[in-house]
Amino acid sequence: MNRKLLSVSLLALAAAAGSAAAQSEGGTHDWTAVYLGVNAGGAWSTSCYSPTFEGPDGGTVYTGTHCPNNANFIGGGQFGFNYQTHGIVLGIEGDVGGGTGNSKSRTITTLGSTDIPAGTFTLHGNTTPSSIETIRGRLGFATGDALFYMTGGGTFSGGLNQFSGTYTPAGGSSSTASFYADTHGTRMGWNLGGGLEYYLGHNISMKVEDIYTQIGVLSNAATVCTGSGCTTFPNALTVVNSRNYLGENIFRVGFNYLFSLAPKPPPPPPPPPPPPPPPPPPPPPPPPPPPPPPPAYETRDYVIYFPFDQYVITPEAQAVLQDAAKYATDGHATKEVVVGHTDTSGTVKYNLRLSERRAKATADGLAALGIPATSMDVSWTGMADLAVQTPPGVKEPLNRRSTIKVEF
Repeated sequence: MNRKLLSVSLLALAAAAGSAAAQSEGGTHDWTAVYLGVNAGGAWSTSCYSPTFEGPDGGTVYTGTHCPNNANFIGGGQFGFNYQTHGIVLGIEGDVGGGTGNSKSRTITTLGSTDIPAGTFTLHGNTTPSSIETIRGRLGFATGDALFYMTGGGTFSGGLNQFSGTYTPAGGSSSTASFYADTHGTRMGWNLGGGLEYYLGHNISMKVEDIYTQIGVLSNAATVCTGSGCTTFPNALTVVNSRNYLGENIFRVGFNYLFSLAPKPPPPPPPPPPPPPPPPPPPPPPPPPPPPPPPAYETRDYVIYFPFDQYVITPEAQAVLQDAAKYATDGHATKEVVVGHTDTSGTVKYNLRLSERRAKATADGLAALGIPATSMDVSWTGMADLAVQTPPGVKEPLNRRSTIKVEF
């Protein structure tokens, strides 16, 4: 039945929205707003009550749960806030409502037992919520002037929970004993649902929604038998506990008045005038100047240095050899003059031999970089041609060298 009512109401809402759209202020609505509104509808509920009877010895005489279905009117008001970003609408809504109560009865016939004589019990439960409040989040998708949304949150309900029972002896026509208990209290629960809201124009929207809410259990205090018929019980009979539970499916229609609506976007500006005709193309640029003549290559000297008493090519010396070989190759040098030297530490004969090894190591390094051996003039002087003048026996790093002269 709920689904049929929901379908009919959605069709009615669509028809009303279509009629109002002709009078609406625009075709695309921004839902960012604070709003206030009213709602009314029906609540289809399952309200369970569970009485438990005990005899004087503490044994359970009867216990059971009865869950009849009920339908009642519900109405109230709501307030909330929406924020829209790109088609997604986030919001929070609270509502306060009230409705008619739920009552239910059940008849139990017993053949008699130790604590209960033969007869009929009529059990009656009643739940009268003084108010039902919800606080819910909303998540929706906006398209045009319509908003489809889901909602869910907490439910709070205050009111009266009553239980009563009567006993009619077997063969009797009226009750002779009764039981009664009531409790006032607040119950909390949860809710979940969805709906459709449509902007009608002039800051007014209409919505239809279906929400299921489940409200917690409320228990009555124990009560004993009262009435003249209680003497027919062998011992006192006590209703130890009576619990009421309420689950409702709420279908309702509402109207909202929206404050602080985002302004409608302004109409697009008129198209700009056509651009003026393009200017004539500029004259072609002048031809580039001729490239500069290649650099003139002149005689250049290079020096590499060696560790003490060694003729190995160090990384620093290798870099100098590469520079000298490149300069000679690029300029097509005619001769590379290589001379090996030592410092004054050591004998004349030893140093002459060491300078020879340094000269040949330098020539080999140039040859490895592409310099022909035929263009190199290799010689050595020992310690005869010092870069820094020192007395004999002095270890001077600047004298431990090979010189390279690139000639053209």
